[in-house]
Amino acid sequence: MSLSFRRREHPERSNRHILVLSILLALTSALLITRSSWEPRLGSGVLIEVVGEVERPGMYRLKAPTLASAVEAAGGASGLAETLLEPGCRVVVFDDGARVEGPGDYLLVGLPINVNEADEMALQAIPGVGMSTSAAIVADRRHRGPFYGVQDLMRVKGIGPSTVEILEPFVTVGNPGPRPPPTLLDLNLASAAELEALPAIGPVTAARIVVDREDKGPYEQIDDLQRVWGIGPQTIERVRSLVVVKPLPDQGLGSLSSGTSTTLVDK
Repeated sequence: MSLSFRRREHPERSNRHILVLSILLALTSALLITRSSWEPRLGSGVLIEVVGEVERPGMYRLKAPTLASAVEAAGGASGLAETLLEPGCRVVVFDDGARVEGPGDYLLVGLPINVNEADEMALQAIPGVGMSTSAAIVADRRHRGPFYGVQDLMRVKGIGPSTVEILEPFVTVGNPGPRPPPTLLDLNLASAAELEALPAIGPVTAARIVVDREDKGPYEQIDDLQRVWGIGPQTIERVRSLVVVKPLPDQGLGSLSSGTSTTLVDK
């Protein structure tokens, strides 16, 4: 004779289990709904980016988003205007002031960068190109027209052969069209402003060329520029393809060396 036993479930305990499961399901559903609409809570204030001539460039959340407070937060000089800034503004600090750029989404720039189309912000994505160089590239492009080859970047102040070699893998000129015939600058007739536009010739050197030309007479060849203090062979090679030396027109004094004697008298 065999005996078998079966455990009998208590009805109250079974109902309790069902109730617990129902509560857990309700809590899980509520948690999922809440989680889908949850957002992280950030600190109060307005997010401002500060770059340039400051000790700690970066993003700052400011309760009082003014130009002065943003620059001071980044370790810059105090005393700037209490101009109210919009969320997402970018403050570019210079030695003698600051520039506020409007809020915007700064996208990653793909390489190579077209130096004939890129703005200053995009040009600064090129390794080795900072704020001053990017501004010089844009200014040169507006003044002289497009770059027809990467080597043309050497006409920009501050960019020499070694810099072009570094930049070359990261830049392109696109399709600027055919290169126009060069307009050569006459070293014997060019003004200081025209000379200053040449690569490696700043305002001081341009003034020296004009003074040298007036004191020592016209140049007979391009290499005569070496008689100007501060100009060496490297500078001459950079400007050689952009300048020319033409003989000055006859000033009517050639008769002084002929058989006729002429006396100049002050009246």
